[in-house]
This record gives sequence, C-alpha cells and structure tokens, in this order.
Amino acid sequence: MAAKIDLVSDGEMSKISYATYLKDRLNGFDGTAQENRAAGDLLDFISYARRLVEQGGTERSLQGPACDGPLSVRDDTVLDKDLANFSAAVTENQPMEGFFYCTLTRCGHGISAEPVLP
Repeated sequence: MAAKIDLVSDGEMSKISYATYLKDRLNGFDGTAQENRAAGDLLDFISYARRLVEQGGTERSLQGPACDGPLSVRDDTVLDKDLANFSAAVTENQPMEGFFYCTLTRCGHGISAEPVLP
C-alpha cells in the first residue's frame, strides 16, 4: 500500500511560536505587553500545572511584545527562507494542496496590538 502526503503546511515547527514570531518579522513590536498567566488552560489541573512549571515545561507567566511604534518589515530574508522551505516541501512531496499561514494578519496570544506609549 502506497501512502502520499495530501496537504503541506508551513506549520509552526520552524518557529518558536507564532505568538512571538511577529516581533521577529516586524519593527514596531519592541514594547512589553501586560503580563499574562501562562498555562491558563491548566487552572483546572493546578497540581499538574505547578509540576509543569517546576520542570521547565512552561513559564508561570509570559510577557509578550507590544506595539510601540510604526510597523515596518524588519527582515525580508526571514520570509524568503520560510517560502523557500515551503516551496521545497511542496516540490518534493507533490501534495494535492498546500497553504502558508501568514502571521501578519492578527496578533497571537501574549502580543498586544495596543500601542505602548512612552
């Protein structure tokens, strides 16, 4: 039986997190957002959450970047690399479909689009 890849996606494997990737791609996100509780989805499992934090599996709290100035592209070569990797995966695997998720369309968890003014 032969198997084939039907769908290729850029995914999140090449990045630490889409939530913080934005600051690496754009100027204007060098501020610090209000601190957010990490692992909020684990509040119903507090002993597990505590153990996860103690073992380094997650942070107790996160402070993501915040918009603090005009937005502009920081480095085109990062996008060029992502697109080249995606194109290579499509070429090699010849899937029926593929998609490339654009992180510039919205802010992820932990990123504040509200301006932080001096």
